[in-house]
Amino acid sequence: MAFLLRFSGRRATVTPGRPLELTSVVLDDVVPWKYPPVCDFLYGEWLRDEFIDGGIPRRRVNPDLAVLIASSRQHAECLRGPHPRDLLDPVPNADLRQSIRDSVEPLLSNFLGDERNVLLTLARMLVTAQTGQIVSKNEAAERVLPLLPSRHRRVLSLASDATWETSSTTGASTNTKRTTRQNTSQP
Repeated sequence: MAFLLRFSGRRATVTPGRPLELTSVVLDDVVPWKYPPVCDFLYGEWLRDEFIDGGIPRRRVNPDLAVLIASSRQHAECLRGPHPRDLLDPVPNADLRQSIRDSVEPLLSNFLGDERNVLLTLARMLVTAQTGQIVSKNEAAERVLPLLPSRHRRVLSLASDATWETSSTTGASTNTKRTTRQNTSQP
């Protein structure tokens, strides 16, 4: 855990501090496929404070794992060993859609402070629910932007344009937060 904390996110002690996410599964938990899937280990920046306080990742049901497995089957590039397509069963579209439904409420509960990620994740959820395809958050934003009322496009566009570079993250996040507040307070 200490290794991940050293390298992940804005509070990393080793630069650059790009946010890391690490998900681990036990093959027997996901093959044959069944919903909801069980995650053996999960690390993400949103869990950092919990781990610093001594929290230990626990095996748990994780609906988002359906999307991660489908994405790895579609997009993974193997550096070594078998490709995920050769190890993991396909995730049925009905399970992908259920995963999205099950993930919306927890995602929205983290909106304040993580506006950029939440907005882009919602855009990706919409694209996945409509097409069954899992695309990057920026590609999802491009596809969703034309569907939004014009007064809401700027918020998603700002979120999509923001980068993880330390020099621009603060400004982009602040602009996204300010614009989000302005647009959500208007009828």
